[in-house]
Amino acid sequence: MGASLAGSSGEALLLPPDGEVEEGSPEERTMAPKPKLKVGKAKPKAANFTDTSFKSKSIVLSQQSLSTSAPTATSQFSHHISLLPHHSSSHRRDSLAHLTSVIHALPTGSPLPQPLPAFLPKLLPLILDASAPVRSQLLILLEALPGEEIGAHTERILLFIQSAMTHLAADVRADSTGFLVWILNVAGDEAVSSPPGWVKTTKCFVALLGWDGGVETLGRAGKATLGQTGGDNKTMVKHLQALTQFLSVGLLTPPDTTRSGDIGDSEPTHYQNLISTNLLLPHPNTPQHLFPKTSDCYAYLNLFATVTTSLGMETSGAADDYEGRRRQFRPYIKGVERGLENAKKEGGLLGRVASAAQKTLEKGMAAGDGLEDDGDGDER
Repeated sequence: MGASLAGSSGEALLLPPDGEVEEGSPEERTMAPKPKLKVGKAKPKAANFTDTSFKSKSIVLSQQSLSTSAPTATSQFSHHISLLPHHSSSHRRDSLAHLTSVIHALPTGSPLPQPLPAFLPKLLPLILDASAPVRSQLLILLEALPGEEIGAHTERILLFIQSAMTHLAADVRADSTGFLVWILNVAGDEAVSSPPGWVKTTKCFVALLGWDGGVETLGRAGKATLGQTGGDNKTMVKHLQALTQFLSVGLLTPPDTTRSGDIGDSEPTHYQNLISTNLLLPHPNTPQHLFPKTSDCYAYLNLFATVTTSLGMETSGAADDYEGRRRQFRPYIKGVERGLENAKKEGGLLGRVASAAQKTLEKGMAAGDGLEDDGDGDER
């Protein structure tokens, strides 16, 4: 039972039963424990207090390197190559920048710290990297590599470039033709004459630009079209410039060469040597009896039954000579010409670049008009 007290006014005050405290009453606040502070005594320490008053003369690590000599340039080169597959894009970019600086610092003609076949397979997958700074730094590194060593690896390089040209990511496709221009500059002949070099790259170009006859992807022929709202004309200009160079390398015969096996006009010194040694007099039919300069020089006869698709496209992608590449390009020429005409209608820089590509295409195909068939598959 609760007790009662008499107040100053004579009124009775009821108190709660023994052992019970009303919520919010002054007694409840007095029940909370309070630390007793004494004069001259330190304040009690918290339960999670950490003592940091100690001092140490040295810090001992369980594993540490005490080498007095700096790592060699070759070991640093190998270390940064091992960082190329790193999950961080900044690490990959920095490693590529270090490799580029090392290669640029090498004296002219000196070998690379590691053979190119040893680290090129780790560089090529970065063509498809999702980070734009990594791809741009990779292109700078590839341009620093010695061009005479690139030709032997053209087929492998083209596979990654073609994968980038048909990639799902738009920014990867946008940077793909930059790598193609690089390989055309350092190893153009190998790039257009290798098995995946001519026909497959042509298909990738048609698909990249959104023209008819390209690689089928998810039921659509291409991924990029001209004249769309928000389209990046700068990217299309870069693609068309790469296409112009690709057609120039593959279709235009250099001025100092002629048809495969024909040396009648391109090598006058050869005939002069023959006349001086009295071995053979120049005859109009002499070139037809000499060894051809390229392999598969009778491909136009279809002696080995080259398989073609329903659209007349040859499945074989290798073409060592200009006539073979012109023949393999004919199934795509209508779609390319139609796409270039649409690009010319855009006007501006895009129209001028498309016009230059169209002139290169016409010039390249016209160079073989007198050598190609007239409809029945036989040469004239």
